[in-house]
Amino acid sequence: MSLRATPALAKLVALLWLAIAPAGAVSAETTILTLQETRQATVAAFEAGAFAQAEALARALLRRDPGDLAAQIVMIEVASARGEHEAAADMAAYGYGIAETDVARYTLARLAAREHAFLEHGTRAQIWLRRAQEASPTDAAAREVAEDYAFIRARNPLSVSVNGGVAPRSNINNGSSQTTQEVLIFGIPVTLPLSGDAQALSGIAYSLGGEATYRFDDRRDVSTTVSFAAFGETYTLSDEAKALAPAAKGEDFAYVNAELALRQERRVGTKGAILGYGAATGTTWSGGKPYYDFTRISLTYGWQSETGLRHRLDGQTERQTARSGGDPREITEIGWRGDWATAAGSQMSAAFRLSQSNSSNPNYDYDGITATLSWAPQEPFARSHWSISGEVGARNYAPSILSLDPREDRSVSARVSYHPDSLEFYGFRPEIALTGRVNASNVARFDTNDLGLGLRIVSSF
Repeated sequence: MSLRATPALAKLVALLWLAIAPAGAVSAETTILTLQETRQATVAAFEAGAFAQAEALARALLRRDPGDLAAQIVMIEVASARGEHEAAADMAAYGYGIAETDVARYTLARLAAREHAFLEHGTRAQIWLRRAQEASPTDAAAREVAEDYAFIRARNPLSVSVNGGVAPRSNINNGSSQTTQEVLIFGIPVTLPLSGDAQALSGIAYSLGGEATYRFDDRRDVSTTVSFAAFGETYTLSDEAKALAPAAKGEDFAYVNAELALRQERRVGTKGAILGYGAATGTTWSGGKPYYDFTRISLTYGWQSETGLRHRLDGQTERQTARSGGDPREITEIGWRGDWATAAGSQMSAAFRLSQSNSSNPNYDYDGITATLSWAPQEPFARSHWSISGEVGARNYAPSILSLDPREDRSVSARVSYHPDSLEFYGFRPEIALTGRVNASNVARFDTNDLGLGLRIVSSF
């Protein structure tokens, strides 16, 4: 019963009857036959185009049993055939509300999704498909729901996503793994102790974010979108962190980022390459106070080679202006990313990125390079899907009072995520991720380690 190709009603009702036919003693056999014949007559009247007769028979069945699924389907199909999609959607929603079996809930949720799709209510259709996913009686039915969801999502001008998580972390403040640092006083290196809040503080991170995107046009060659995105993270300190930094609070290190963006993508050439460009503006808060405002412009170009490798080149420049004053910070980045599938169906990606940050503050004045590689196996392991990614990076900073030599950072990070296939709720699944990062620096203050184990909820389709 796909949104793209609904099968014949008679076949659907015949299949459903196997699940909803009442079981009784032999003395009830005549009654069951009468019900079967009534349902068959109802379906036959609908298929013959005798909508009034089909509706009358369906209403009779519903007077006997308001939860009669076959009769509900006929009523919905009659309303839909007449173009009364609002009424059909309402009837499907009502039937879903009183349904007592997964088969009934699945069927009526998909019919409700279909009617909202006819009405171009894309977001409502997606909500109903998530309800259908929760009640899917078989794996094949669940796959059909996922296909329909992708079909609707691609045509819905409004896209909304929400994400959040909880993660114990060994270093919530990006503090140093060292207890002392060297500074230059009149050109002489002097070793001083690091304050407690400059050292790594452990705790729990709580994050929440979301994005709403609206597409203005639905042309094959051009897509223009406006979006608003926000993400925030706050923390609670562990007992060890409170002892190390008694005056510190988790919210001191909290941050929020919000931005409004406009973007356009268009197909260029004859091979389906996509050129994208956009602009964004926003604000970042730190410790509950506005930290800096930013503006950003970006340019992307993506194409697929004959070997199946999907390439993406991108460049962006961002200007950050601190609320406290001072010279603005200019950040420029360029990068390449490639995605491909292996012969076994696993997904692979690789990326390289160059960055340059210009600032009067030497802690933000650097040249950098990163390389990443990720792998997501096609075959599940231990009834779960996994993905693994790693990144290496290097940054060279401008000279500062913290060292005779310019600061040099070398970093390595990795992430392993675990998606249990057996846990799903309305098309959402938990993701458990183990993350680790080591930043080795010749300046002790920036010699950092961070290890985290996070839990978040992600969409399964």
